[in-house]
Amino acid sequence: MDTGEDLERARFEEFKALHSKVSASESVGDPSLDVLLQTVAPEMARVIQALAIPHWFDADVLATVLPEDELARSAEILDEVLELPFIRSHLHGYTYHDDVRNMLRRYLMRVESERLRQWSHQFDEAFQSAHEPQDAEDVRWEQAFHQLAWDESSGLQSFDTLLNEARMGRRFVACGTLINMLEEQRPLLSVSGASQLDYYRGRLAVDLSDWDTAEEIFRDMQTTQLPEAFLANWHLYYGQTLEAKDKWLAAQNIYQAYLQRPNISNAMTDVTARVYQRLAEVSLSLHNLSKAQEYAQRSLTLNERLGNSSARAFSFGTLGRIYSKLGDLPAAVRAFENGLSILTQTGRRFDQAELYVDLADVYLSFGRWDEAERNYQKAMEIKIEASDNYGLAFIYANLGKLYLNRSDSLSALRHFNASLNLFEQFKDRLNAAKTLRHIALTYERRNKLPEALDHMRQALAALPPGSPWAATYQDDIARIERSMRPSRGATCKQIAMWVGIVVGVILVMFILLVIITFLSK
Repeated sequence: MDTGEDLERARFEEFKALHSKVSASESVGDPSLDVLLQTVAPEMARVIQALAIPHWFDADVLATVLPEDELARSAEILDEVLELPFIRSHLHGYTYHDDVRNMLRRYLMRVESERLRQWSHQFDEAFQSAHEPQDAEDVRWEQAFHQLAWDESSGLQSFDTLLNEARMGRRFVACGTLINMLEEQRPLLSVSGASQLDYYRGRLAVDLSDWDTAEEIFRDMQTTQLPEAFLANWHLYYGQTLEAKDKWLAAQNIYQAYLQRPNISNAMTDVTARVYQRLAEVSLSLHNLSKAQEYAQRSLTLNERLGNSSARAFSFGTLGRIYSKLGDLPAAVRAFENGLSILTQTGRRFDQAELYVDLADVYLSFGRWDEAERNYQKAMEIKIEASDNYGLAFIYANLGKLYLNRSDSLSALRHFNASLNLFEQFKDRLNAAKTLRHIALTYERRNKLPEALDHMRQALAALPPGSPWAATYQDDIARIERSMRPSRGATCKQIAMWVGIVVGVILVMFILLVIITFLSK
């Protein structure tokens, strides 16, 4: 018998057996990984799976998941792991290729979720015992990530602390990274935990002024299982999102729904005070000044009782806008100055910019151009210092209006275009459309009607679907088109003018002919 054929047949049978074993088992999702996990020793397969849970690993992390009788071989096992083709270096040691890690984690969540929770518990304890205050921030994040997998309540509390720290520093990229880490654990979360994660996603969208995304998230959230504190803020941020999209009545309904909940309207909470302030702003936009003043006073009184100085400042700002609409400039200026004084005392420099803008808007509405420009400039300095380009977009737009009122159309266009570029960067269609309309009106004032018509059409196209501004923009387009067509009266005058010219020319030629005839005699 040919031994070569026997060897080949044996290898073929071995391959068939391995293929049958792999086919019969739960698949990881990649044939090469499935074969790898079936061919290595069971202990090594468990190590490969366990190390897919953390975002990185080193010798200490590896030792966390080794049985006691294997600890002596930890260096040898680490060398074997590092020979795997999907390993790459990391700041804290080593990590898997993203695709491989994701496939293995999904497999564990689907098939061995309890084992994943157990390993995560071990990783959490290891990171906690090694944690020091001076540790890198991403080490703290990693510990919270593992804690969440086995102790949802404590893990969510840790993430809430980390997210609030990053948010207070306006480090929204860090917030995004933390939320992505939460998303990795979504399959392990309860309905309540998943709702809390969606709340974080919506709040980040608000911070980034991504109003379309924020509205979609808040609208579709499962709020019945949302913890009470987060449910209160859901009303607040959802309402602000609707305000940003000019959906004033919808925002009012959200705020009213919050106040209609049992024992809420008289509750001594920051959220209640803020809801009253937002209701004042909505009522102001709906031109209900008496209601606006009532809500603003409630907000101010509640903030005074709570001792919330910064919130009091914003209540004064709302009152300032109301007094402006009532035509009481001195009262409006006093309210804004009270708010600015409070923010100066509390060191809230970034928040001062909002009140400077509001005060400038009031001066602008009363035709006080110099005072308006000075306050816009103060706000601009703060926005530039804080790299708040979205806030700058509004200031540039308002400066454009100011210069247009001063008949300085070139400066107006320069600021409107700067504002438009920023709104387009942030994908804010509504405010981009409004700015395009201001550009069109500026060209119209300069009697450059083709440019005005072009920008007005762009403005209409940029409006979000269903915008209440569409009819106004269509009227603007019709008006400009009428201005570009010569009127019937103008046509008659032009005909008369040309007839006069022709008659005049004929008369001159007749006189010249008579003179020439006379001279020739």
